[in-house]
Amino acid sequence: TRDENVRMGEWIVERLNRMDGPVRFLIPEKCVSALDAPGQAFHDPEADAAAWERVAASVCAHDEKALVLRVRLARRLWEQQRHDEALTLIEQAVDIDPYVPGLRMLAAEWWRQQGDLEAAAHHWRLVIATRASQVPEGFPVDLSLPGAGDGADSIGVGVSSGPGALHAQQEQARRRLQEHLPQDETRDV
Repeated sequence: TRDENVRMGEWIVERLNRMDGPVRFLIPEKCVSALDAPGQAFHDPEADAAAWERVAASVCAHDEKALVLRVRLARRLWEQQRHDEALTLIEQAVDIDPYVPGLRMLAAEWWRQQGDLEAAAHHWRLVIATRASQVPEGFPVDLSLPGAGDGADSIGVGVSSGPGALHAQQEQARRRLQEHLPQDETRDV
């Protein structure tokens, strides 16, 4: 059940927190064993997600560099309508690596959806100001926004990297600024 899986996640977290040295813990994304594979007796994606969410939240609380995990957890929380928690995690991810334009575009889109255009504009402006030499080679998480509606799924936040991808993200950021802010605030962008 979901409660049992949450307890299992807490049990794992308790043991991870006892470790003295560096730890790598792989979170299974499909199933833990053949027993909880799709179509099997213990297949319960919602219960599994609850357990791994508990583990991920603990890792993020203890590891300030857990960038990919923060983004994945933020997406899950966003999909669950837990927007404040998701925004906190995505802002932490941006703080960890401020030169991933896709992270900033994702944060901007979520702030826009929450009605905070000032916070969104902050990220759009920083994407526009980013130089190609600052952008890391790639990002191991798909940052697209499936089902976000009103064109949000094409905000240029995929895993592509390089000058072409940055240019596309900068153009999208310019369009978003022009679309959502009064003309006098965007004339110099």
